Amino acid sequence: MRKLSGFLIAVLLLVCGSVSVSATERILKFESNITVNTDGSLLVKETIRVQAEGRAIRRGIYRDFPIRYRNQNGTWRKVGFKLISVQRDGQGEPHHSVYTGDYRRIYIGDKDTF
Repeated sequence: MRKLSGFLIAVLLLVCGSVSVSATERILKFESNITVNTDGSLLVKETIRVQAEGRAIRRGIYRDFPIRYRNQNGTWRKVGFKLISVQRDGQGEPHHSVYTGDYRRIYIGDKDTF
């Protein structure tokens, strides 16, 4: 009986441990399709699939896009940036952006919802 209860406890620990591992918050998929237009501009479409459990990822995710960089000659260059849309499962998603140094940070998700 003692061996059986020890075995059951071990199985329970393994099952519980595997559940917590599968429930980890992480990026499941990141895909970036980049089109270079004839005028030299870029059209970038990113598809991001995230598993969020409401622990670390509570209000959404963010992406940083470079808007200023130093070229090979050491000269600073600005890059134009126009956000076309943000969607979640094909529907518009709340978002807002801020400038952080050389980047434009896009926050995706409702900042008031956990």
